Amino acid sequence: MVKKKKIIKRKYTKSANTKMHTKNKTKLSTKNTKNVRETQKKITTNKQLKNRSAVAQIKSSKIFVITTLIILLLILTITNIHTSTSNAQDEFTNSLVEYRKNIKHKDYDEIPLRIIVENSINTIIVPSRLKYGTWPISEKYANFGIESGYLDNPYGNVIMFAHARKNLFKNLKDIDIDDKITIIGTDSIYTYKVVKIEKILPNDVDKAKSAGDTNLSLFTCEGVYDQYRLLIKSVKISQEKLTNKEVT
Repeated sequence: MVKKKKIIKRKYTKSANTKMHTKNKTKLSTKNTKNVRETQKKITTNKQLKNRSAVAQIKSSKIFVITTLIILLLILTITNIHTSTSNAQDEFTNSLVEYRKNIKHKDYDEIPLRIIVENSINTIIVPSRLKYGTWPISEKYANFGIESGYLDNPYGNVIMFAHARKNLFKNLKDIDIDDKITIIGTDSIYTYKVVKIEKILPNDVDKAKSAGDTNLSLFTCEGVYDQYRLLIKSVKISQEKLTNKEVT
């Protein structure tokens, strides 16, 4: 009987150990599985972050390239407009010089000193002589193209121009047909009446060529990148001698 009891006890102990081992093994397996899953999850998360970062970099690069191309296109467009405008202005000026050669003005020499348009323009005029085929333009005053004509020539076409700025020709756009323009010259005061207003291209030379029927042409820039010229044409209606040579 004693031996039996010992055997039973041994069997019981062996069975308990087996169960404990199985339980520990299961826990270890579960823990390993959990660790594997967490590791896989971290790897997946890292891959997703890398993919997102790569996509963001690609998008950023595309935006940079597109922006750069747009800026380059704008620069090229502006350059072409300025180049074409400058070339057109040169053509315009050169054509006027040829036109002036056909007008005899040896007996005329009066130049303008000031232009006045009531409630609109009142500015000093300075002469501008052709330089490399173009009339230089003043930053502070209106200009008179010396090669265009003289005030006392009844058949001449005096051309004046200025920037479209405050205190210069900015308000030229407000002038209407039949408005009066006063020009103070070196010897006389001349009054002109506006007969035509139009917006032209810099190379519309024929529209500026006029003698006899139009005695005064005023120019200023207009439009995007100064691609147009506002042209005001007037005829002389009176002339009075100055009593005071000082013009203020």
